[in-house]
Amino acid sequence: MKTKKLVKRLQELLDSEQRTQNRQIEALEKVVEKLERKEQHFREKLSLAESEEQRLKFGGKIAICQAQREKGIAAIKELRED
Repeated sequence: MKTKKLVKRLQELLDSEQRTQNRQIEALEKVVEKLERKEQHFREKLSLAESEEQRLKFGGKIAICQAQREKGIAAIKELRED
């Protein structure tokens, strides 16, 4: 193959990787937003909780949402650096 064709094929491959990466970033951002809304929902429920059992339940769910959001944000940052 000529150099021009090789360069063109390489560019096409790199562009497809970039599009795939952008789609992954967008999907992760949507999930992180949903987790943030869910965490806020659980915080509201926690403030209205009457029993200690409910407070523990909602506290655990908040902790899970926070941890997963942090993982998602770290993954987004990593994808953007590449």
